[in-house]
Amino acid sequence: AGNDEIQIYPNPTHASLQLNFPNDHSYTKLSVMDQMGRTVLEQAVSPNSKSLELNNLDKLPKGIYMINVTGNNDSHTQKIVIN
Repeated sequence: AGNDEIQIYPNPTHASLQLNFPNDHSYTKLSVMDQMGRTVLEQAVSPNSKSLELNNLDKLPKGIYMINVTGNNDSHTQKIVIN
């Protein structure tokens, strides 16, 4: 894993997630999608932020979700489990 990885933890989670971004990232948007591909949560990301916390995930049904972080020329998708 290079230094351009996004760290997402804890995974699986119950209520909240911490995302740590690499230095010099250009991400501007975070989406959480369910297994049907529907966006269930969206949040702006500030391009020079080092981390982001997602809360209230316990309001979502338990299951598998995809976190997708997008920016100028960048996109990162990772699977998370809410239990």
